[in-house]
Amino acid sequence: NVVKGNPLIIEKNYFITISEKGSIIKFVNRRKVKWNRNVYSKKEKKKIESISLALFKDKLYAIDNLGKYYAIDVDTGKIIWVKRHKALFNSQIKINKNKIFAVDSNNMINCFSTTNGKLIWKFETPSTFIKTNKKLSIIVTPSSVLFSNSAGDIAKININNGELNWFIPTQNTLIQHETNFLETSDIV
Repeated sequence: NVVKGNPLIIEKNYFITISEKGSIIKFVNRRKVKWNRNVYSKKEKKKIESISLALFKDKLYAIDNLGKYYAIDVDTGKIIWVKRHKALFNSQIKINKNKIFAVDSNNMINCFSTTNGKLIWKFETPSTFIKTNKKLSIIVTPSSVLFSNSAGDIAKININNGELNWFIPTQNTLIQHETNFLETSDIV
């Protein structure tokens, strides 16, 4: 039993996955558990539904549906830092140039420092009542971050300062109010 989406990171000598209670587990030699870490209280463990993982410079970064985000040393399993965001996360997590990118339930893309988890910048797109069960998509390029929100809109943001480059609504506004769900594909 694992968290929805079964996050899995596969490297040459190890793989990392998540248990149903949110424990992050590193396996070596196909079966041997090297470390097992959990940052959740008993109450939080019952509410974990979605965790996204990203590996960057021997550090593992995670965001979840409870609004927690944290960093773990991949070799030792030591928890480096744990932060709580004011909104829940419902996106992929992407890392680039010591920056973490994640979209929250307020349709805001957040840029955090990989060093300490502090907010560098944020950009908010319009909120909607539309909910999606799929993690929202993020693409990182050398100069920008592209992401989708819960309305299916796509935005391109400057990677350095969080300023909007462009924004494309993909739904007719009349249709948005007639539905309470949205199916989107990943941005490619």
